[in-house]
Amino acid sequence: MKMLKRIFKGESGMALPLALVLLLVGALFVVPALSLLSTTLNANQVVDQSDLELYAADAGIEKAIWHLENDEDFDLPEEGSEVEVDFEETLNSKNVSVTIENAGDLGYKIISEASGQDGNTTVTAYVVLASEEGGAAPTIFDFAAASLDGDVNMTGSTWIYSEPRGDGDIFANLGDVNLVGSSIVEGDAGATGEINITGSANIQGEEVEGAEQLDVTAFLEEVNALITQYQAVTQDVSCPSVLATGDWIISTGGTYTDVPTIERDLKIQGSGTVIITGPICVGRDIKISGSTNIIFQGPVEVGRHFDISGSGDMEFQDTVYVGNDFKTTGSKDISVQAPLYVVDEIKMTGSAFRGGGTLIAGGDIQMTGSGQLNDVGEIPFLISANGEITFTGSAAVSAVVCAPNGSVRMTGSTWVYGCLVGEDLNLTGSSRIEYPTGISDREDLPGGGGSGGETSGSTGVRAYHVERERN
Repeated sequence: MKMLKRIFKGESGMALPLALVLLLVGALFVVPALSLLSTTLNANQVVDQSDLELYAADAGIEKAIWHLENDEDFDLPEEGSEVEVDFEETLNSKNVSVTIENAGDLGYKIISEASGQDGNTTVTAYVVLASEEGGAAPTIFDFAAASLDGDVNMTGSTWIYSEPRGDGDIFANLGDVNLVGSSIVEGDAGATGEINITGSANIQGEEVEGAEQLDVTAFLEEVNALITQYQAVTQDVSCPSVLATGDWIISTGGTYTDVPTIERDLKIQGSGTVIITGPICVGRDIKISGSTNIIFQGPVEVGRHFDISGSGDMEFQDTVYVGNDFKTTGSKDISVQAPLYVVDEIKMTGSAFRGGGTLIAGGDIQMTGSGQLNDVGEIPFLISANGEITFTGSAAVSAVVCAPNGSVRMTGSTWVYGCLVGEDLNLTGSSRIEYPTGISDREDLPGGGGSGGETSGSTGVRAYHVERERN
């Protein structure tokens, strides 16, 4: 106690300095706290303004959709053009401007901008309309390249364009669009997932990520029904009752009306024109060589292999069934005018299919260049039921292809005149697709006729994708 008395002896008046120190410290804290409170209040005000702009812009989108769905007097813009939507009143003290642009296969692009003194907010919506009468939503053949359940990948200097130009659209259903290198898409690109672009690759049309999934259920049902139908109808052949044991050889031109059922191989060789009028039933292989022109007027059923080489023309006027594989080399021009079904694979080297018929392989389809067909109706439709479709080489291949359960691949400098549909698509090297827009009008393809991005009649919203931006 005595010690404490000695320490504090003569220290009267210390309370005042201590109080002043505490007051100074408090002042140092109070000023920043007041500043922070002011900043918070201002920030809340800015956020409130942003929300008001967003609500107003969203209202503009809803009004545009109402016109698309319900206003019979509203003039829909033609593809590539736009119209303004009257929006005279202000919303939340914001001025709202709305435009609707026809973006082709991607539907209608609606841009709604709400602006005020503190900034503006823009909402962009992509709306696809499903027509109830007179029109149709986009189908799988409205695209130059489309995946059914995976990615669309383009690497190297790959290129997709159309004739006429500007409609080389692509779509990744249940997947992403990935462009690498110097790949180019002369059209629109849509993906239910993401669109990823690296290097100097570019998409010259609209880009839509998170797009509405394409409903391909009916398309796949029609493809599977076609496979089952072709498998059955091509085997329904009334074979000749006369049986020829061993091989049957045709080496001179002429018309053959009484070809028997052949136990082993049918060999057609030499030159000239061979016309076979009746059904052909071969236990093993058909082997064709030389420069013979051949016309099969009746159905053809082959137990194992169908091998074609040499030059000249070949025409199938009736059904064809091949129990194993169908392979060609040389430069045969093969016209298919009726169902052709191959149990295993189709391998085309140099030769070309034409005639607008449908060819189905249970396994893989491999094709190299053979030339461009000028008539869209002549382009064959090829289906790989359970395999992959691969294009190689450097010349043009005219084909509409579909691999519902496998990949479609292009390598080297292959040029496809047609369109590709597969579970997923992979284009590499300098391969390219030229898409003739008339394909979407072909009634013989599954899904029949396409839409060309057009809608008419009474409509409803089928897809709705939104992007928001504030400045």
